[in-house]
Amino acid sequence: MENQWLKYLKDAEKRLGKDSESELSVRSQYQRDFDRVVFSSTFRRLQNKTQVLPLPKSDYVRNRLTHSLETASVGRSLGNIVGESVLDKHPEIKEQIRISSFDFGYMVSAACLAHDIGNPPFGHAGEDAISHYFTGKDAEDFIKCFSDKEKEDLQKFEGNSAGFRLLAQTLQSLSELQGGLNLTYGTYGSFMKYPKESLPKRKEEGKASLKKYGVFQTELSQMEKIAQKLNLIEHKNTPGDKAWKRFPLAFLVEAADDLCYC
Repeated sequence: MENQWLKYLKDAEKRLGKDSESELSVRSQYQRDFDRVVFSSTFRRLQNKTQVLPLPKSDYVRNRLTHSLETASVGRSLGNIVGESVLDKHPEIKEQIRISSFDFGYMVSAACLAHDIGNPPFGHAGEDAISHYFTGKDAEDFIKCFSDKEKEDLQKFEGNSAGFRLLAQTLQSLSELQGGLNLTYGTYGSFMKYPKESLPKRKEEGKASLKKYGVFQTELSQMEKIAQKLNLIEHKNTPGDKAWKRFPLAFLVEAADDLCYC
């Protein structure tokens, strides 16, 4: 029986979109992911978004850029530790694919850098404002032809889904290439905290990956491809629902985020 970690990792180094860089790079694929996020305009915009705190006692306000850098640092350490443990326990992985404990660290770190990249200004209040607009009369003409799932994407707006859109979608006005930042499947998997579509709502099932949704209908095909390449396990429900269990390194991204809040 094939090792589950090997199933997760054997195609994790491949990229979502077309990749033009030489294979003779001195950087690993996951280091390249980290650099692509750092130099993206969407990442730089985090400097203007604060970690929203109610009535702080000091005049120092941490922005999301600082928080993301801190989270990436913690995530890299967690990834290195887990990677070393996994490879020690399953030496057959290194015999079949080229990967090191540092690759685990960069995979988690790159996802940590991007974990807040889709959050609107004012955090959850910003999400609520967008959702409120699309439930009002002013938006009726814009969404009248949308499916129920497409309407839910806007009327229950999620920053996690917006983040995945920024990382995985390229607007035609910007480039003929597709795949957003063209990150590796492993980094996308590590980023995806809620690998499901907005409907049906499955929060009552008590699973962490079903509490919210993490992909808009516009990027569902990209998510399906990522899930296929990473051999993610489906959360079975009714036919046609799209939901998967998390890629294991996504738990480290969430842990790093929580540690930095503490």
